[in-house]
Amino acid sequence: MTLERPVDLSRGLSREELDIAVAHAIEVHDLASAERERVREATDLATLRQILSECGLPANDIDRAIATLPAVIGEHRASSRASANGSFSRLALLAIGGVGLTGLVAIGALFFAWPRGGDASTDQRAEPAVRATAAGASDPRTNPPEGMGVARGATDGVSASQSSTFNEALGLPPYPGATAVVVKEKGKNSEVTFRSSDTLRTIYDFYHARLTADGWERVAFEQEHDELEGTYQRGSSRFELEIETKGGGGYELEIDWK
Repeated sequence: MTLERPVDLSRGLSREELDIAVAHAIEVHDLASAERERVREATDLATLRQILSECGLPANDIDRAIATLPAVIGEHRASSRASANGSFSRLALLAIGGVGLTGLVAIGALFFAWPRGGDASTDQRAEPAVRATAAGASDPRTNPPEGMGVARGATDGVSASQSSTFNEALGLPPYPGATAVVVKEKGKNSEVTFRSSDTLRTIYDFYHARLTADGWERVAFEQEHDELEGTYQRGSSRFELEIETKGGGGYELEIDWK
């Protein structure tokens, strides 16, 4: 087994690492098309930080996003190695006699898409069906803009209402650009359904970055072709984050405290 060298931001970023950082910045920040093009012009971490600042992002948000880069880069490399190993295994099977269509489908199911990092198609999102009541929200990550509120189900003991966050203990926002967002609070646990044109991995990485920025450490991770599940811990507190595809652009997110 090859041990991956931890990413040290103080030594600067390689071209590969900078490309990952740029894609991550575009993915987690709510930037206009022209601003994304400026971000892609970054030549190092310092200029990336400067460009994000000139785009009007709060310094604290920039610092939190940069602090998550070592984990994001490490996960990207691990994902790339897993994909490469899967490709090699598939070629080996073909070389020794081939596999049937069913086998190829099963192998293909192991692959997942890495965040697109600026795919223009993600800009054309439908108007959300539920509109937030919070006014004057300036930061779409802590105070989602109008159109990204959460409709709360009657299972939390109150009539349907709207909110800019879900799960009182974590205070997480709805996924940016998501539509038809409905949340059901079950004690400390939460169940959220929504629709998005983004990939399962992109959505999971958004919440992973927020949680690690808030001091949560991922201590376990499970992956299936239609579901990603991570266990997070901070001190004696522990919970599971599970996100599952439901077909047709639908997703279900669950927070389950242990």
